[in-house]
Amino acid sequence: MVDVDFDVLEKQVTEIQRNKKLGDVSILTVKQLRKRLKAVLDRNPENPPLLFDDVQTSVFGAWLFTLEKPDGGCLSYAALNTHKVGLFNLYRDYGREIPPTMEKELHKYFKGLKRQMVKAAAQGEISAKTGKDPFSFEL
Repeated sequence: MVDVDFDVLEKQVTEIQRNKKLGDVSILTVKQLRKRLKAVLDRNPENPPLLFDDVQTSVFGAWLFTLEKPDGGCLSYAALNTHKVGLFNLYRDYGREIPPTMEKELHKYFKGLKRQMVKAAAQGEISAKTGKDPFSFEL
């Protein structure tokens, strides 16, 4: 992401996070949240959960970096990639085609992200551990 105004991106990401069709969900139980989600995610092409024409690669990339684990840590490459695949599935579920430029930019973005994470792991800045710890057979 060369020549990106990160202040503008931050404002766009904040606006996207505020723009929820569900309203305030902080006081809802899981059951109530599922009920609201079902009404919104009916896969009706007339009622998409996203304005597909307004999605920008730079904003999506910046949004990914706002995500974090419950303990406050950064997400792994696999978790970030899952969000990318989720975006692609949204396009497919609603009969839309991902713009070729966006697909190419995301591919390049994730390739660079993986390279950066491998480099940071090699330098000891982040943990190189992937997956779960092996199960101990000791009693």
